Amino acid sequence: MFYYQDGLRTGFFQVKPGDHINADEADQTNPFSTLFVVTKGTLSARIDGQACALKEGETIFVGANIAHEFWVD
Repeated sequence: MFYYQDGLRTGFFQVKPGDHINADEADQTNPFSTLFVVTKGTLSARIDGQACALKEGETIFVGANIAHEFWVD
C-alpha cells in the first residue's frame, strides 16, 4: 500500500499466473471506489458479475460496494 485512509486507497499489486484476487465472495467489495490500472500483461476480471479481460494500458473504475475479482490463468 502507498496510501490508505477512509475513502481512498492507493497501492501497487502484482497478479501472477495462478493468482486469483478476491476469489472469496466475502472479499469482493470495498466501502470505497477503486481505480485499477493494468501496467503489464493481461488479466481476467469479473466486475459486478460481468466477465471481462483487461490488458496493458487499460484502466477500470470500480465504485464502492461493487463486487470485483481478478485472476491470471
